[in-house]
Amino acid sequence: MATIAAADLIVQFEYALSHKWGYIWGTAGILWTQAKQDALVAAFVKKYGSNWKNNANAKNEDKYYGATKGSKWIGHTVADCSGLFSWAFN
Repeated sequence: MATIAAADLIVQFEYALSHKWGYIWGTAGILWTQAKQDALVAAFVKKYGSNWKNNANAKNEDKYYGATKGSKWIGHTVADCSGLFSWAFN
């Protein structure tokens, strides 16, 4: 199992912060694109219909934030909490 010193982990996190990484659930240091955003929204529309943003079940899904707010991260690298750790260890 690979190890990383705490100081090196902090350097990785500071890199992500200084490069304005965004948060999208289920990602681990990937470039967020319009195509990825469109696919995420399309999945919600397919599952919940055109009024998906107001659907209580949709709001409970982990990817809801990304579907509703993810467009602001297009062109940025994104990760979720565990994805950031995964990226840092790799």
